[in-house]
Amino acid sequence: MIGEILAVTNRRLCTDDFENRICLLCQSGISSIILREKDLPPQNYMSLGKRLLEICRTFSVPLIINTDINCARALSVSSVQLPFNKFMKTNTSDFKQIIVSVHSQYEAFAAQTHGANALIAGHIFPTECKKNIPPRGLDFLKSICSSVDIPVYAIGGISPDNAPDIISAGASGICVMSGFMTCSAPQKTLQKYINSLA
Repeated sequence: MIGEILAVTNRRLCTDDFENRICLLCQSGISSIILREKDLPPQNYMSLGKRLLEICRTFSVPLIINTDINCARALSVSSVQLPFNKFMKTNTSDFKQIIVSVHSQYEAFAAQTHGANALIAGHIFPTECKKNIPPRGLDFLKSICSSVDIPVYAIGGISPDNAPDIISAGASGICVMSGFMTCSAPQKTLQKYINSLA
């Protein structure tokens, strides 16, 4: 088993109706949805968050708010995902789940020490999203997983071909953005893609 599968949103990569894509993902066995959308102004992000929260609640799939903790509090969302530097400067004690993106063993250990209860480590494999930045690879992922006692999710270039290697490296699950946003949208096709990851 591949463990947990977290879908990371990027509406700009989605060629069909974005909110319908989220519905389909929620029906397909996704563990959580991370609302990323970094280019949106706070008001627009909040509006989109409200709509996606309704979808996620309909299917009992947790929504995780990326970076904008004010939005998370306003929507009463208990799960947030933050970059390491922001996390270290932010009071997150009122959140139930705090996922921190890390890029080194030091960041991983420091995040755990300061109250993070899960990490995202990446990017592991080459990805179009960061095509000018070399991937950190499986040895990096192994070093992160071995340095903490909390779940680590891998991100970056993960596909059905390499997903098993992620779990073998010690990760608790995977985060996928491009694959979920760009694969064919019909429910059977999306479900087949998710099954191939698992």
